[in-house]
Amino acid sequence: MAGTRERRCVASRAVRPVDEMIRFVVGPDGMVVPDVEGKLPGRGIWVTADRGLIEKAARTGRFKAAGGTAPDGLADMTAALVRRKLLSLIGLARRTGDLIAGFDVIDRAVARGEAVALLIEAADGAADGRRKLTGRIGAANGSVPVLDRFDRAALSQALGRENATHLAVKPSRLADKIQLEMTRLAGLEDTQQGS
Repeated sequence: MAGTRERRCVASRAVRPVDEMIRFVVGPDGMVVPDVEGKLPGRGIWVTADRGLIEKAARTGRFKAAGGTAPDGLADMTAALVRRKLLSLIGLARRTGDLIAGFDVIDRAVARGEAVALLIEAADGAADGRRKLTGRIGAANGSVPVLDRFDRAALSQALGRENATHLAVKPSRLADKIQLEMTRLAGLEDTQQGS
């Protein structure tokens, strides 16, 4: 893609698009902090959004080379911040009207021909409902990504409503941002790829 910003990962030494990475900065106390929003002041230290590579960067002193000390649990801290950002984006999708909530509401929207960019399913929701909804959306829209890393309580809190189990996001820039964070979170929570 033309214009895509890239950075070198301090752990793998690979050059990657910044959308696939996490920026870290050294705080005033000398501790390395994740900058998942990309807004903290200071020179960025870039690591691929991969739990194993963040742990490798901390273990091998890659952050020390940049003048910082990695705190214990840096990968967990980073994953928690990305999870929080993702829930915030889901809440924003509700406020902007880009979110469809509820099995029946989503089902009717798909039947009317409304497009769905991604599906968000509560991890503790019924598998049968998830299967039916995924099949209906897939038949109408083709395969769509599914986010299933949050339980009903977390989704309900993010949306300010009870029993948030089935959610769909309409195609939009916000849907693209949610998908980006979904990918980063998967790298931070899944099996260590970069160790």
